[in-house]
This record gives sequence, C-alpha cells and structure tokens, in this order.
Amino acid sequence: MPITKAINWIFLLAFTQAALNAADAASTSITRGDSAIRVTPKWTVVMVLSDASILPGDPRATGGQPANDRAIQSSAIVREEVVAELATDVPMADWQLIASSDGERIAWREKRAGKWIVLLNGKPQGGEYDEVKWLAFSPDDNRFAWFARTGKSWTAVVDGRQQGGPFREVAPIRFSSDSARFAFHARDNDGERFVVDGKPQTVYQEMKRGTFSPDGRHFAYTARKGKQWVVVVDGTEVAAYDNAGVPRFRETGSSPVYTAQRNKTWMLVDGGKEARASELKNGFYELLGFTPQAEEPVLKIIDGDNGKLVVGSREGPLESVLQVPILFSDAGDHFVYATARVKNPAASAERAFGQVVLDGRGGREYEAAPVESAGKAWLRAVGGSVLQLQRGNVEEFIAERHGVSSPAVNWDGPHVAYTARRGKKDFVVVLDGEEGPRMDAIACGPGFSPDGKLYYAGVDGGNLVLIVNGQKISETALPESEWTCSGFSFAKNGHFLYALALKDSLRLFVDGVEQKRPPVAVLSGPTIRPDCEQFHYAFIVNADLKKPEYRVLLDGQDGKIYNDVWPDTVRWTAQGALTYIARNGQKLLRVTQSLP
Repeated sequence: MPITKAINWIFLLAFTQAALNAADAASTSITRGDSAIRVTPKWTVVMVLSDASILPGDPRATGGQPANDRAIQSSAIVREEVVAELATDVPMADWQLIASSDGERIAWREKRAGKWIVLLNGKPQGGEYDEVKWLAFSPDDNRFAWFARTGKSWTAVVDGRQQGGPFREVAPIRFSSDSARFAFHARDNDGERFVVDGKPQTVYQEMKRGTFSPDGRHFAYTARKGKQWVVVVDGTEVAAYDNAGVPRFRETGSSPVYTAQRNKTWMLVDGGKEARASELKNGFYELLGFTPQAEEPVLKIIDGDNGKLVVGSREGPLESVLQVPILFSDAGDHFVYATARVKNPAASAERAFGQVVLDGRGGREYEAAPVESAGKAWLRAVGGSVLQLQRGNVEEFIAERHGVSSPAVNWDGPHVAYTARRGKKDFVVVLDGEEGPRMDAIACGPGFSPDGKLYYAGVDGGNLVLIVNGQKISETALPESEWTCSGFSFAKNGHFLYALALKDSLRLFVDGVEQKRPPVAVLSGPTIRPDCEQFHYAFIVNADLKKPEYRVLLDGQDGKIYNDVWPDTVRWTAQGALTYIARNGQKLLRVTQSLP
C-alpha cells in the first residue's frame, strides 16, 4: 500500500509474508542473542554504519562543529528503471505492494474497471476478481500467493493455481520455513478447516492457529470437537482435552509441545507425555516458547491474581501484564522481562505498577501515571464503565503507562537498563538497580552500543540532554512537548544515530551532533547493516503534508521527488547505494540512489 499521507507518524503497511513471520516470532515470545538488545521504535530508520569512514557532519571531522551545509545539498545520483506503466484509472489508495527480500520481484494489486487484478513485475497473474488481499512471498521468495474473492466465495492462489475452496472466510497463508509447504485457515457453512498443501482437512467447529515444524515435515493445530479440544498432527487426532493451547515445535524436535486442561488441572504435554500438572481455581497455562540451546519450555502460569513465569527449572514473578518477547542470552543462561500489576482504586483511574525481572529476581516497582484524570475516571464510574489498561502479553512497555519501559540488555554482564517513572515529570534511567539523574522525560533509549556503553537522551528543563555511560555529552534546546523517537542505532566503530519526529519536522543527531535541515515530515527511517563498508543513513520524508510529494534523504541529501515511495521496498546494495520502489505519475519505478 503506498503512503499517501502522514498521520501521527503511524504507517499502514501491506500485509506481507514478512509481517506474518514477524507475527510468528512475536507469538513465540522469545528473542535470542544480540537481537534481545532492542528498542521498539514507532518508525523505522534505514541506516548503514561501519568502520570505514567519518562523515562530514561527524564532530571528529570538524573539531566538534557540524558541517550542516551537506544536509541541504541535492547532489544524489538517481537512476530509474521502469517496472510497469500503470493504468490511468487505478485508485492509488487501494493498492497493496510487496517486494521480495532481494527487491527483484515486485507484486501488487490494481483495481481496473471495477475488478481487481494481481501483477508480478508488471505481468498479470491469474484472472479478474471482485477483491484481492494478503499478497505474500514465501521465505525463499520463489513462491507467490494471494487470496481472491469472486462473488461471496474466497479462494487461495499459490504459484498461479487455485488451492481449494470456495470458502466463506479465509485467514492469511503460512509457508513452512523451507517454503516447500503452505497452509491456511478457512471457514465455510459446515465449519472451519485447514487447507494444507492445497488439500482441505477435516472440518471442526472451531480452530486455533496452526504451526509447521522447523523442518517443514509436520503441521499441528488444535480444534474444538463437541465439548472437547483435539490436538491434530499431520491430519491425525492424537489427544483430546477440555482445553488445549496452540502447539509449538522445538527447533530440533518433531513432536509438538502444548498446554492442556482436564477438569481443573492444567498440564504441559511434551512429546505426548503429561507433565507439570497443577490444579488451578481460576487460571490457565500458556506456552510462550523455548529457551535457546537447552530448548526448555517457557511457561506462563496464571491462577486468579497470582502468576509466575517458569523458565525450565527457574521461576520469576508474573503480574497481569507481561512484556514479550522474553529476552534471552545466546546460551539461555540469562533472561529478562518486564511485568506490571494493575490497580483500580475506588472512584479513581486505573494505573500500573511495573518492575523488570532478571533471572527470576524482580526489581523495584514503579508507579505509572493513571490512564486518565481523576475527574474523567469518576464520571466514567458513575456511568458504569472504566477505562482499562491492556492485560496479557504486550510488545512494548512505556514508563508513563506501565511504570517501567521495556528493558535493554548488555549480556556481557549481564547489565540491564530501563526507564522508570517516579512521579509527574520525574523519570530516571535505572542501570543494574541504580537510578540515574532525574529528568522531566526520557526522549530516547536507553540502549547499549556494541562496545557496552549505555546511551539515552533525556529532557531536562526544555533541553535535550545526551547521556553516555552516565556522562553528559551534549545539550540542545527542545521546546516541543510531543515527539516520537527512533531509538538509538549503533555501528561497530562507535558511530551512532537517533532522531526525533516532531509534528512537522525531523531532528536528526549523528554522533550527538544535530544535522540542520529544512522541516520535513518523517515517513520512514533508520535500519542497520553493519557489514557494509560505508556509513549511510536514509529517511523517506514528505516536505508538505498537503501534497503527495515524497523523497529519500540519503546522508542528509535530497533525492528526487515522487508521488509515492514504499518503505518496505528499501534495500541497500553491496556498493552502498539505496534501491526502492517509487511511483512518478503512472510509472512504477525501481530507483537506485547514491552519492557522488
């Protein structure tokens, strides 16, 4: 889907297989190794950092003074290749466009004369349909799938062939990790079923999400049959319980692992054997995934107001809100997560009390701000309602909302850092249990660089203050009260970048020095490829929200203006150039943008 306007810095992204894989990763609730050191950004920056060069804007190149003139030059070299000539009656707002991981295969849908068609590198695929959705490439990019509706009936199309159906409703397709197999969930008048490799499976009353084994040989799911839930593996019912969770496979296993309930007793079923049985009065088990290396189950256990997270033989406190994914070291010997309990005092607004847990040991609780003012909470209570925080698993903790932020981790210690709220305009960064200096807010971070240094940017008295390893590095005015931060992006050699997206401008800081440029609205920007031999960063921006004019800033230099630029198609070449898909009028272009 092309970006046609920026609204509150939130994107509407095409539903691609990459998004499905990301959802799968999130559902396993495990992040391994270095990927656990992360800050969840509200927008993405495309950036490449390496040891090879120092930018003109780097303070080490100018004695500490930024060379800001480079940010407003327009010397980028742009090369365009026409992918397709679009029909004049295509309503751009209805598009969905996806790209393969190497950027060589581009697929999209168009609506012409009231009918939808699907194109792959400009060539029509299949026929004409009343609706098309969920375009997806397989993990190896060699297979292409989508769903199409004719009248009231849906069907899947994989590699140009219709796969089962027709169906009344369908869910997104899932490929096995080796791309050899696929499955999707469908519903018709008889009930629900999976279609696996084009073959419809048994019909059930209700079904939960299905899972391929890592080697792609097995497919498992749970389904309701009468008053029981059955576990189905490769089309065969292997067990029946009063309730059963989504089955999961170990990386090295061929038998599914799942949680199950018989009467009031919950248990973990591993390789067909029942274990960890416990009678719960008002609760449940949930399998979040497995630890690295040992692949021990990570189990969430809730019983009324009491809960615990079980990681192999270790346990940690668990409240009504849990931050996922759980962060693990490569060896699986350390784990970190955030959790929060929620209180709703009489005639007052609900609020959370959050803590960060390391290896099962909980830290200090910090009190979040109420979800709304006391006056609004009272009026809502009089009307018989209450505004509630989201319970269960959430991907990001925010100190204002949960008392603590999602933690950042340096596994060499391990060292754990997070933002904590102590009161109104009273925030601190906590490192290994020790509070840093008070700030009005923490605008960016905290985050650890590859060499283990702790970075964050705080707001103090209207100034943005950069703190590195507890030392104030720089300070600049920040009169604005609302912003969205990219988080810190680091290179192996010490280069770093962070940015604040404001209402109508971008404030970009490279190595702590602000890069001056005209106000722009940020649509996308930065990601790291530390294996590249040069230092690059790029943003997709819209200089005027009232006009469909978008350009890519490469190292601060303006590229050509286009009617649309698709952030999901941005790729870096081995030579350090940037490639992406753009639209100029009725021409769909593959653009290569580089610096002299």
